[in-house]
Amino acid sequence: QKLAQKHIEIINTGDLIIRDLGFFDVTVLKLIQNTGAFFLSRLPACVSVYLNKNDKKPTDLAKYINQKFKNNSTIDIEVFVTVEKLPCRLIAYRVPQELSDKRRREANKSAQKRGQAPEAAKLNRLDFSFFLINVPAGIWSAEIIGTIYTVRWQIELIFKSWKSGLQINYLKGTNEHRIRCLLYAKLISVVILNAIYNLLDWYAQRLGREISLHKVMNWLKRDNKMGNIIIHGLSGKFMTSLIHEISKTLCKDIRKRKTTQSCLEQGISFEDLYIQFIKNKYVIAA
Repeated sequence: QKLAQKHIEIINTGDLIIRDLGFFDVTVLKLIQNTGAFFLSRLPACVSVYLNKNDKKPTDLAKYINQKFKNNSTIDIEVFVTVEKLPCRLIAYRVPQELSDKRRREANKSAQKRGQAPEAAKLNRLDFSFFLINVPAGIWSAEIIGTIYTVRWQIELIFKSWKSGLQINYLKGTNEHRIRCLLYAKLISVVILNAIYNLLDWYAQRLGREISLHKVMNWLKRDNKMGNIIIHGLSGKFMTSLIHEISKTLCKDIRKRKTTQSCLEQGISFEDLYIQFIKNKYVIAA
């Protein structure tokens, strides 16, 4: 939450800020909105939601939805969040019973460890996936909000690869010019890496596979291949060996379920991901 506050100074009008539960801070969301930017966030179970600005007591969300929208799988309502009564849209997706039961088991197990009994209202909220957003319904319909949120994981994977593979967040030294050189060198490496990754991804798609950025990065780091590319460029011999490695070592493992990236590329909606859960018995990122 403290890190969420630091981001305010770099937010511009029209930006979209996608937040997970750990960054939830209604004060920051209010500042984002006042800046003329947009936010998309998961709704923590502990956050109070009000249907009207003058309501004194928060709404039992699950009870309200089951009464007013019992036949709807996707719900889109205007709400006010926390005691600050921040106005925004609340998007709720009704989850499959298998996923709901799994969430309840985990919640009960967690409560037992703390020597507590979970509240019925909070357990009932586990039947849904909730999102808060201030983008008008005329721009984005409720059906695509969950799909847009999954983009956050793809962004997180990219930054994770830069940090773990290229150590872009680690700059050794105190001299200003040294730090500047190191930073530019790592940014140049990122550009080269992404160019190679996009080329390999193009080939992999024609094989019906999905390339792994993590595996590509590790392969380029071995035997100083990345350094040789920077110094000598991409030779035809090197590209031939690189393409040969695609199906052998550079693709993601074949799984029954679709990855988040493939779902985005194929236009699979958030609700359809739940259908895959029923078919393949797996849980999407929640």
